[in-house]
Amino acid sequence: MPRAICDRCRRPQRVCLCGLTQPVPHKTPVVVLQDAQERRHPFGTVRLLQLMLSNMTVIPVWEGKPVARPTELPDNTALLMPRPESRPLSEVSLEGVLGALVVLDGTWPHARRIYHEHRWVQSLPCVHLEGVEVTRYGLRKAPAPGWLCTLEAVASALEVLEPESGCKAPLMGALEGMVQLQRSLERGR
Repeated sequence: MPRAICDRCRRPQRVCLCGLTQPVPHKTPVVVLQDAQERRHPFGTVRLLQLMLSNMTVIPVWEGKPVARPTELPDNTALLMPRPESRPLSEVSLEGVLGALVVLDGTWPHARRIYHEHRWVQSLPCVHLEGVEVTRYGLRKAPAPGWLCTLEAVASALEVLEPESGCKAPLMGALEGMVQLQRSLERGR
C-alpha cells in the first residue's frame, strides 16, 4: 500500500512539515534558481520557504538547459553568493531597497554550475552575508564552516534587508523542527 503524502508539503504524512510552518510577511522578492535534482531531495529546505514566504518564486533548472532571466526581475536585483567581488549585503541594504534577491539552491557544485550556465545570473551584482553563524542544518554536511543551507541564507538575508519583519525566527524555527523530526525518526530505527 502506498504511503499517504501531504498535499501541501509533499512529504509523507508521518513527516509532514505543515505544522512547523506559518506565513512570514516580507517585502523583498526572493527568486530561487533550484537545481532540478534538489527539488526532490527529502531534506531540501526550499519547500519550507515556499510554505512560509509569499513573495518567493522557485525556478527549476536542469543541467545544460539554461533558463531566461525572469522578465519581472527589477534592475536592482542582487545574487546572494559569496564571490571575490561580492559586497556585504548590509552595505547594499543601507543604500536603499533591493528590488529582488536571487538565490541558487542545490549542492555547491550544482550552484556553481547554475551560475556558470546563466550569463544573466553572472551579470547580477553579488552580495554575501557577514558574520555567518554555524549552520543548524545538520542533515547534510556543509563543505566548510560558515556555509549555510538555502533556508538559513534566505532567513539571514531577510533579517539584514528587513530587520523589522522578524522573518528569521519563524523560518529558523521551522528548519530546527524539520531537523528534530528527521533525527527522531533516525533514532527510532
